[in-house]
Amino acid sequence: MIEKDFIAFLKANTDLNALLGTRIYPSVLPQSNQNSAMVYHCRKYPKLGYSGNGRTNVHFQLDVYSTSYTEVKGIEEVLINVLQGFGGDIGTYVIQAKIENSFDSFEATTSLHRVTLDVSLLT
Repeated sequence: MIEKDFIAFLKANTDLNALLGTRIYPSVLPQSNQNSAMVYHCRKYPKLGYSGNGRTNVHFQLDVYSTSYTEVKGIEEVLINVLQGFGGDIGTYVIQAKIENSFDSFEATTSLHRVTLDVSLLT
């Protein structure tokens, strides 16, 4: 499963691990979390994502949260360095990664800064 292999790839990165540890969650940020963390969402469109050459596009939304704007921007920089233009093996998949979009926001209800990255993987 591409989600499992992609997240394992991110967790294995020493720079990301130093910043996030094990705080990488599917879909929802735990309410009790006040440390830097990342939430991921996988969007697969089997019919729409087909590239026409036997490969499939899989899209991930990565949301990075922290009480510090500087920290979310630092984690964003590491993610960009790790992913932008990456081509190679991730688990049982050979992928080409591309960051499609990135934007900053602030969650007033939790007082957390957020950076969202939209990542496209061609598998």
